[in-house]
Amino acid sequence: GGLGTASKYWASAYIDTILTTGNVGIGEASPGTPLQITSTAPYITLKNSTAENTSGGAESRIIFEDHSNAALGQIEVSHNGNNDNTLGNMLLQTSNGSALVAALTLNSSQNATFAGTVDVNGNLAVEDEIHLTDGGSTVRGKLLLNSSDRDNVELRAESLGSTMKFFTVGTQALLLDDSQNATFAGGLTVSGDIVAGGQASPTMRMT
Repeated sequence: GGLGTASKYWASAYIDTILTTGNVGIGEASPGTPLQITSTAPYITLKNSTAENTSGGAESRIIFEDHSNAALGQIEVSHNGNNDNTLGNMLLQTSNGSALVAALTLNSSQNATFAGTVDVNGNLAVEDEIHLTDGGSTVRGKLLLNSSDRDNVELRAESLGSTMKFFTVGTQALLLDDSQNATFAGGLTVSGDIVAGGQASPTMRMT
């Protein structure tokens, strides 16, 4: 038992080093930061030894503080749900100046919940559906990428009695109601044929 003598576990022959600068090297003779791990598999394990199967229990944290010991951010991984299983949640928190608040939550189903706005500067690739909710679990709309035909894209209003509104420069340009009626705020220009009332072979062109 025990850790053995310091000379055995920190001797240069084991490439574990404590420099006079205070830098600690594990598998590293010349650590360039306060803690450096050098290995073909440089893993760090945080193990909560409490047998706790509660939501948010068995948590492990990495806390980031400033010079005054104030927490600026935190990464927390904990148990998901109240059953005896190994489901986990990951929570990323940032400080709002007075407390740590959730910025991103990843649950055991690999769903991501962002607390604020998501800005994408590059491309955004989506495999299936984008859901627009009411802030809860009710889906108000969907941007649907057809799973069998990726060339088809559907924009849907999902809620009963809902309408879809399209805006340009902050002004409503088109309203689609729940009876499939379309109301345009401006003029309508059609470059091809218009088929009205189920007429299969239009005889008049409108422009």
